[in-house]
Amino acid sequence: MTDFIHAKLYGQLPQLFSIYASTTVCSVLMTAFLQYPDHIHPFFLCASAIHFRTDMPAFGRTRLSNTSVQWLQFLQSTLLVGLFGITHNIELFLLYMVLSHVPNHYRNTWSFIRKDLFGTLLSITGCQFTIFLIEHIWGPIMKPDISNHIPLPAQFGVIAHILYNELYVLTESPLYQKRISMI
Repeated sequence: MTDFIHAKLYGQLPQLFSIYASTTVCSVLMTAFLQYPDHIHPFFLCASAIHFRTDMPAFGRTRLSNTSVQWLQFLQSTLLVGLFGITHNIELFLLYMVLSHVPNHYRNTWSFIRKDLFGTLLSITGCQFTIFLIEHIWGPIMKPDISNHIPLPAQFGVIAHILYNELYVLTESPLYQKRISMI
């Protein structure tokens, strides 16, 4: 949702569409030819660990180099993703998403989503409606055991979001830049 607002505001719609289109094509092809490609799930988890690192505290920023602090944040997020992978606890994962990741994501992107609040609210509503329709037609997206049960299209959608965020959004975020300059 924030990806679209960012791409629209900064003239990066072609980049956004190419990332999402390529991940969608990969998802469709892999779903058609493989019953469940187990090798995608570890890539999804690794991408999630990379993405979640911005939620982690920057321990040691007064004593360590910027690179060391970023590696510590990545290690913390890897341990968190590993915890989700080991426990298969969807409630714990959703709690993290609702209380930490999503609020942090919107805080980091506030500098541009505030420029198009109507578009932001419309995309959030549209996404929720789409999820409602999908679940009404095919059943719940998330199953109680999240290990290898996140549908492949959803995994690729998350990977597309992470790719766009890492390539085009994160480096421009004033909050991210302020945090890096503090290290």
